[in-house]
Parts: sequence; structure tokens; C-alpha cells
Amino acid sequence: MFFLTEMCERYGFYIVQTLLVLYLVEHFYLSDRESYSILGSFTALAYINPIVGGYIADKILGAKRSIILGAMVMALGYVILALDLQLVQLFIGLGIIAVGTGLLKPNISSLLGNLYECGDPRRYAGYTLFYVGINIGIILATGLGGYLHELVGWPLTYFIAALVLLLAGIIFCIGIARYPIPERRVLYLRKWHYLQAVMWITITIAVNILILKQEGLADLAFALVAIISFLTVIYAGLTATPAIRAKLWAYLLLILVSMLFWALYFQIFLSMNLFIDRVVDRHLFGFELPVSAFVSIEALSLIVLGPILSMLWRYQEQRRRGFSVPFKFAAGMSMLALAFALLWLSSYSINAAGQVLVGSLIWVYVSVALGELMLSPTGLAMVTELVPDNLLGLMMGIFFVSLGLGAKLAGTIANCAAISNRVNDLSAIISIYQHAFRLYFMIGGSVALLSLLLIKPIRNLIGTTR
Repeated sequence: MFFLTEMCERYGFYIVQTLLVLYLVEHFYLSDRESYSILGSFTALAYINPIVGGYIADKILGAKRSIILGAMVMALGYVILALDLQLVQLFIGLGIIAVGTGLLKPNISSLLGNLYECGDPRRYAGYTLFYVGINIGIILATGLGGYLHELVGWPLTYFIAALVLLLAGIIFCIGIARYPIPERRVLYLRKWHYLQAVMWITITIAVNILILKQEGLADLAFALVAIISFLTVIYAGLTATPAIRAKLWAYLLLILVSMLFWALYFQIFLSMNLFIDRVVDRHLFGFELPVSAFVSIEALSLIVLGPILSMLWRYQEQRRRGFSVPFKFAAGMSMLALAFALLWLSSYSINAAGQVLVGSLIWVYVSVALGELMLSPTGLAMVTELVPDNLLGLMMGIFFVSLGLGAKLAGTIANCAAISNRVNDLSAIISIYQHAFRLYFMIGGSVALLSLLLIKPIRNLIGTTR
């Protein structure tokens, strides 16, 4: 039940995440810079809104009601996108989708944990199955979404996403009616609680719309979030015991690396999508691949390579040679830097028509997947390992905020690959992308090198020799 609900949720979200930059450029005729800014802000909000969604679940409605409400809210957002109206309606739809994601995504992940007692070995198998559901939803969205918008148009593509989210809500309702899934807290609801939830959701949607619509306000808001998050960790460290303080300093260094990782990672939805759309020959084995299909290569690689990497980690642990958290972060950053090195080199493989050849790009997305597998699950485990129980919820929230800040930074970095409407020559366009990808490689390589140099200091802070 959790598998299917989350698979449907990810389908809808990745329809927007993967196709939005194309929608903004091709349907609304926005510039690359405007499109990058909007998608960067939307992705950031999708990772920051779970703070509000978690609060509503913990203090007002409970996880189950929040998940059902999240599915309904997301479906409404997709319906608004399907109406195919003006740009302001687009902002309203995206603002609603971000709130719905904040209600559903964190709460279904935490509710799943309630199925298992502390120490139950089935917990990891359950979350593994759940993770597979996530990636199947991504593969369906990225594989089918590109064909759908070409065959039936943008409005019907978004309307199908709305139907899928309604299906997610129905599946979850059937599941909780059939299976006794415990809540973390028993909440006794009154009318005031529902009004309070509506108030929080309405305010958050309004803030989201303002941030999406006003680029200057977005920059100010996310800068403020970054400063508050940074100062919160500093304050927690200064008021903690020396042992906990050292681990919090290590946590702070690692989330800074994480933020830079995601700033480059999210280029697969930004500059890389437009690069593939404009200059790549997408014919493979006689078929023309949609732009979004390339992201599905990354999702498929996660499913295939995830168990292999997990077995490697376990094998090393059994030999008492397990890789440390800072090493895995450095390795993940190195794989991402390698991906952009491959992308940069691939951009020079040009056919007779002046287009970039498609074959070499597959390895770019495989390398991105390896980087994600090394850093993302490790980051979640890192928080639970380094942070004391009384700060766990707060610091986990800040970790997800770092993903959101990375997404916003991705929108800014993507401007290096922005193509002006005045540039029509294919070779000139490819040259701009080559310059951008070289810059991304240099940034990724520099952060990877810095991460390698920080391995020993972070180990000392954590208090581990590995």
C-alpha cells in the first residue's frame, strides 16, 4: 500500500519536475533564465514545505489525514496546470503542488516506520521496497511523460497526473481501512484543528506563489532560510556538550557539501534537459527518445546499482573496513564531477547534422545515479548517527532544507547555460553548453577535492578511525 501510494505521488511530481522547464520555454515562451529561476524555486519549495507538512501532521491532523489531504491538494494543483491558462495560474498550481508534497512526502515516510518495532530486521526490507516504488514512479513519469505531452498535449498530461494522485489517495484510504497502522501520537480533533490546518495551508500556498512570482523575493527568502538554518546549527553546537558539539560541527560541514552536490545534481532537470532538447540527436535503435526519458536512465540505474552498492557497504563492514560517512560524501561528489566531465566530453561528439550523439550520454546518467546512491542515503543515516535524539527532528528538517537550498542554487548556476533568443546557430549553442558543463565539472571537482581533504578532520570530529 505504501509502495503504490508513493509510486503514484512520485509519478505526478516528476511529471512536473522533468517537464516544467520545457513547458515554460516552449509553451509560455519564457527565457532560459526565467525558467531556471522558477523551476529552482519550485524544487526548493517542494523540499522546504515538508517542515509545514510535518508540523500539521505532528500537532494538528496526524500523519494519515495529512497524507490523504496532501494527495487531494496535489491533485488540485495538477488540475490547475491542466486548465492551460495564464502564467499566474501556473504559479498558483505550482504553489499548491509544493504544499501537497510537503503534506504527503515526509509523513508517508515516517508513518511507514510505525509498522516496525525497534530493532525489527524487516524495517530495512520494507524501506527498500518503498524506495523501489519511488523509483518506479519516477521511471513511469520520465518514460511516459515525454511521450504523453507530445501525443496528447500539455493539459491532458497534467490532468492524467491529477487522476494518478487521486488514485494514490484512494489506495491509501483502502490501506488504512484494512490494516491497523498506528499513529505516532493520538490526536483528538475538533473543528478548530481543521480550521487551523486550512489556515496554515492557505498561508503557505500564498507565500509559495509570491516566491515563485517574484525572483528577488525568492532570493531573499531562501537566503534568510539558509542563514536561520546555519545559525540554528551553530547555536545548538555552542549550547551542547563538547562531544555532541564536535558531531554537530561535522554535521554542518557535511550538509554544506550536500547542498553543493544537489546544486549540480538538479541540472538534470534544468540545463541538461534543454541541452538534450535543443542539440542532441535523440534517435536510438530507430526510436526517438523524449527528453524526459534520460532522467529515467538515472532512476533505473538507482534500482539496479542500489542493491550492489548496499552489498559492497555490508561486505566492507563485515571485514571491519567500512567506509566512513565523509568518505561516502566525497565519493558521491567525485562521481557527480565525473558525470559532468563525461557530459562535457560528450558534447564534442557531433554528427554530420551538427547534433551531439546520444550514446555517450547514457554513462553520464549512470554516474549521476552512483553519486546519488553514495551521498543521499548516507546523508539520511548521517543525521541519525551524529545528532542527539532531542535535536533529531530539527536537524533532519535542516538536512532537507539543504536539499531545497541546493535546488535554488541549481537555478542560479544553470544561468551559465542560458541561451539567448538571439543565438540561433547550432554550433554557437553547443559552445555555450560546453562552457557551462566544463564549469560544472570544475565546481564539482573542486568540491570533491575539498571533501577528500575534509575526510580526516570530520573523522576526528565524529570520533571514528574509519
